[in-house]
Order: sequence, then structure tokens, then C-alpha cells
Amino acid sequence: MPLGVLDATEKGVNQFLSAACGLTVHWGLYSVLAGHEWDYFNDRIPLAIYRPLMQRFNPQRFNAEE
Repeated sequence: MPLGVLDATEKGVNQFLSAACGLTVHWGLYSVLAGHEWDYFNDRIPLAIYRPLMQRFNPQRFNAEE
């Protein structure tokens, strides 16, 4: 885990890891809009506009181990 990427101290990372905490990251089509999970519903985005985001959403570079 490269600390420079996290911008965290080694002590802080070790405390986080030893506390047996986890982190769940939610992401999907809404991330293309730099939004959040409820954007489609709350902003009443028409399906005809939201559906094409599937072509832009590309989790190919996602790596849960990084």
C-alpha cells in the first residue's frame, strides 16, 4: 500500500489496519457524473440520458487490492 497515494502517515495506516476496520466504496454509473448513488432518483434523470453512461463507465482499471 503506497503511503504517498493515500497521503497518510505510516502510524495512521498501521492503526487503521490493526483496528480491523474496513472500507466499502460504492461506485457506479453515477460516478461518471461525479455524483452519488441517489442522483438518478433525486435529480429525476431520464433513463434516456442516464442509460448512455453505461458506455462511459469502465471499471477495467479497478483493482480492490490497490
